[in-house]
Amino acid sequence: MSAAEKIREFYKVALILRKRGVRATDIVMTGDVSMQLMSDEKFLDFYDKLHVKTGVIDQKQLPSGVACNGTINVNGVLFTLFTYDEVYEDLDGQIREMLPKGTLAFLHPNMGATAYAQVTFVKGSGFVSHAERIVPRVVVSETNNMIEVQMFSRPVPYPLDWEGWLIANIYDSVEPSDDETDEGIDTHMADMPGAELKTAAEIGAMTRKEQVITYAESIGLNGLTADSKLDELKEAVLRYQDEI
Repeated sequence: MSAAEKIREFYKVALILRKRGVRATDIVMTGDVSMQLMSDEKFLDFYDKLHVKTGVIDQKQLPSGVACNGTINVNGVLFTLFTYDEVYEDLDGQIREMLPKGTLAFLHPNMGATAYAQVTFVKGSGFVSHAERIVPRVVVSETNNMIEVQMFSRPVPYPLDWEGWLIANIYDSVEPSDDETDEGIDTHMADMPGAELKTAAEIGAMTRKEQVITYAESIGLNGLTADSKLDELKEAVLRYQDEI
C-alpha cells in the first residue's frame, strides 16, 4: 500500500466514525505498524512540506509504555499517533501481547472510564469486601516468621459509547470488492449501519452534551452549544431528525 493510500484509508475511517457521531483524534498502533509508517519515506515526506503545516512527526516516550509519534493532518482531521507494545503474563504464565500485531485503533479522548469491583477476603470466621483501585492485604505467618503484603485489583473498564471506536488490522485479508479501484484495508465495517440515524432510545442514552452536539453536527445540525441543557439538546436533535 502506497503512502497516499494509507493516508486515504485514515480519512475513510474518520468519516465512518463521524457518521456515528464520533470524532476520532487518536490512532493507537502496535510497533510493527509504527515501523511501517515511520520507515515509509514518502509518508514522512508528505508531513514535511515546507510552508505547509500538515503535521509534526516528533516521537516521544510517554508513561506506561506508550510512545507518541506525533500529529498528522488528514484532509482537516487531526490525528495523534501513538505506539503501544506492552505485554502481560496470563494465568498460565504465558507472555501475551496487549494488542495483536498489526493493530490500528482509531479512538478519541475520554471514551470510557474504569470502575473497580470488590475484592473479598476471609477474615476470622467471615468475609470482608473492599472496592478500591488497589486493595492491600497483610498476611502474617508466625510459623514461617514471615509477613507477606499482597495487592489486589479488579478493574472493569467500560466505554461511554459502544460505537465510539474502530479497530483494523493490516494483516487481515481484504474481501474482493465490486470496485476494482478499492484497495482499502479490512475495517470490518461491511455490516455497520454507520450512515443511519440514531434512534430516539440511542439519543436518550447519551450522557454528555459533547456527545449529542458531535452527533448533531455529523448529521448536518449545526449551532447547538453546551449552554443548553442536555435534554434540550436531545430534543433539538430528535426534532431535526423528524424533519429530514
